[in-house]
Amino acid sequence: MDRETYLRRLGDDLEPGGRDPAPSSLRVVQQFVNTYNHELGDEHDRLRSTDEAREWLIEHSLLEPARRLTADDLKLLRSLRETMRALAGLKGDQARTAFQNSSGDLGGGIRLNVVIASDGRVRLEPTGDVVEHIAGSLLVIVHEAMLTGGWSRMKLCRQCSWLFFDHSRNRSGSWCAMAVCGNRAKNRAYRERTGG
Repeated sequence: MDRETYLRRLGDDLEPGGRDPAPSSLRVVQQFVNTYNHELGDEHDRLRSTDEAREWLIEHSLLEPARRLTADDLKLLRSLRETMRALAGLKGDQARTAFQNSSGDLGGGIRLNVVIASDGRVRLEPTGDVVEHIAGSLLVIVHEAMLTGGWSRMKLCRQCSWLFFDHSRNRSGSWCAMAVCGNRAKNRAYRERTGG
């Protein structure tokens, strides 16, 4: 596979360095945050236009085919993506504060309904307009991952900010791909130490 094809597939069906993707529903959160491909830049942003964003959201079951997106929706989706990226990069009070500050863009915030199923289980369901519904859907997944411990394995690459799932036993992953970003970081540190 040539480099251009590889880079275009990053985030959808390929992960940097051949990493395994996040498991189950957490995968869609990972894919949403990675709709901006740091290696290719703005021209390959999957949220670049309303048509591209709509196609991506429908493909990932975050938007019903009958729904349309406006330019304002697109702006909110990009803000949501960066909020989710910040949420993955921060923990505890920092994450809550960052999310509260940026979720204000969604107007009244994000609302979730509590639903009690026939089997007695309680689940959260998103509500609201297009972007609020998408945000709620993603946050329900994040909430469940926080309860099961999976969210602590979602990490931002310290080099490129790509969101990856750390499958390592000791949860010590720092880069999306050691061969790429890890080497860049180590080479930069070496040059700083040696003055070269």
